[in-house]
Amino acid sequence: MYPVLVSVGGLGVQTAGVVAIAAVWAAALLAGRELAHRGHSPDLVHDFVTPALVAGLIAARLTYVLLFDPGWYLTRPWQALAVWRGGLAEEGAFIGGLGAAVWWCRRRSVPFWAFADALAPAVALGGAIAHLGAFLGGAGYGTPAAVPWAVTFTDPNSSAPLGTPLHPTQLYEAGLDLVLLAGLCVLRRRSAPAGRQCLLFLAGSAVIRLAVDAVKGDVIVLADPVTSGQVAAAVVLAAAGLLLMRPFRSRPSREGQHDT
Repeated sequence: MYPVLVSVGGLGVQTAGVVAIAAVWAAALLAGRELAHRGHSPDLVHDFVTPALVAGLIAARLTYVLLFDPGWYLTRPWQALAVWRGGLAEEGAFIGGLGAAVWWCRRRSVPFWAFADALAPAVALGGAIAHLGAFLGGAGYGTPAAVPWAVTFTDPNSSAPLGTPLHPTQLYEAGLDLVLLAGLCVLRRRSAPAGRQCLLFLAGSAVIRLAVDAVKGDVIVLADPVTSGQVAAAVVLAAAGLLLMRPFRSRPSREGQHDT
């Protein structure tokens, strides 16, 4: 596809990186609107973006290093810092982002579940856009496929195997993220208990990961054919399902909460 957007002085600007910036911007914009909808200050999201990105990036890279080939990185520790070469685990990014959210909410005295509800549709939107960037760069590619919509990567700068028809798993994920976003918007209710929107997002994201990883080639396999992402998704799905079945004791996310 188009892994390099433009080359300047021999240095290439990665398309996926540019699209990722657009994804963060769009997610932050939607999160601000969701916060305002719930009676909170939309400016809260701007203070949260930096720690979330830092924690997510570090955790995503560390998870990849530990699960992919820790022995190789142990003999070449400097390679663990080469994030521009790829190698980020989505499950690690989730753990890092979640940890940052818990820490940040406690630091700012912001109700966690109400804040998480506002982030849920924003993360779905950002994920859809980011997966489009991954498609253009060849990251997160699928397994060989004979389906009519299979895609073949030919650019030598692409992260995907060249010359082989593959499942366009990045497009699968982008489309399903948009379906999830639409579902969250339809099910959104001001009177819903705090946390419901976030848990629905987590459950939906877990189902998507369980399904798409079955035809994904760029994965960490723990025990063939089970991937690390599927294990993490199964745990998240079970936890979200249990919490959704329990009655929430907290008040609706919009009532009696004001942040500055």
